[in-house]
Amino acid sequence: SGFTAMEVGFLYTFLMAGMTGGAYTIPVMADYFQAHVWAAILSHAMSSLTMVLFYITPRGRFTVAACIMFVGSFFNGGYGPLVDSAVFQICAKHKTRTNFGQIRLWGCVSWGICVYAVSFLMEILNSVDVMWLAYSVLAPCASFFSYLLLRAEFPSGKKGVRRGGGKESESMLSSIQRFAMFPLTVPFMSVIMTLGALFATLNTYVYIWAVQDLGASYQQIGIATVVLNSCEVMIFLFSKRLSTRLGVHGVLYLSTTCYGIRLFAYGYWVSNAWWLVVFEPLHALTFSLPMGSLGAFTTALADAAQFSRVSAQGFRTGTMNLGRAFGFLVSAWLYETFSPGVMFRAMGWLVMPMMMLAVVMVHRQAKKHGVVALLYPE
Repeated sequence: SGFTAMEVGFLYTFLMAGMTGGAYTIPVMADYFQAHVWAAILSHAMSSLTMVLFYITPRGRFTVAACIMFVGSFFNGGYGPLVDSAVFQICAKHKTRTNFGQIRLWGCVSWGICVYAVSFLMEILNSVDVMWLAYSVLAPCASFFSYLLLRAEFPSGKKGVRRGGGKESESMLSSIQRFAMFPLTVPFMSVIMTLGALFATLNTYVYIWAVQDLGASYQQIGIATVVLNSCEVMIFLFSKRLSTRLGVHGVLYLSTTCYGIRLFAYGYWVSNAWWLVVFEPLHALTFSLPMGSLGAFTTALADAAQFSRVSAQGFRTGTMNLGRAFGFLVSAWLYETFSPGVMFRAMGWLVMPMMMLAVVMVHRQAKKHGVVALLYPE
């Protein structure tokens, strides 16, 4: 509220720039000082504090909003990979008892319930304060449960973490270089970056477009979200089985294809907000299905390159956020300079093929260097 589409794009770019910096920095520092638990808790606390500042900032203050978003997202960007790493390490240690999909689906269920409940109350009460009230209740719960998770997993889940010191700093830089030079790392990060750009276009501007151009109500968006989440639950239930059969590359081929379907449907055909109920559930295949595969593959990639799993998850998240920053900025320019339809079509014709090419390169490099088994992480 109070910002143009271009300003929204810049704000999201600041958001993703901060998250990128935090994801690249905080997990590495947590590894270095062996302070995973407190790094995560303090990061979440700082992120929550900036949300309070954002709430009390007068609407339309672009510069102030951008600074607050950058600082808050920096800490939020570092928090995510630490929790992700703990979850993926738990899945690796207890693979016969659980998998990422079975854990992640509970986040999906709670998200769907909260989005529908909050959007319904916002519509009834005609106030966005409902959203802020919900956040103030849920944020402390997130901190508490994150603390329990990380305390249980670290330090038992660490792999080769070092403390401070000059030579050890050089050793850390050397391990980062070794990870970057591993044959699959660059094409994999290219996949992650393009996936982030497509995610940014669809998961931000679809709803702005639906409200402004298609006349969608909060309730229509809430219904579309509930249907989407129902599909995500089913995907998460069977994600392990699908990923084992298709491999990381197969999952990403499917994801790229579904991104194309959504982009071209919105760019060429959809003119009624109710069609979001049909096409938005494809998000379960474009993003939700690859989540577990990408995280497990990152862990396997880190082990193969003799690199820290926590830092590797940070690099994956940071690279995705970098792609999202690019997607927000380019999409905002296309949206405001031309039209939403042009934005969807341009991203479909330009970025989606780039993602497909990057997936092909991951598959080819794995075959070339005899590490195809990495594409089927447990």
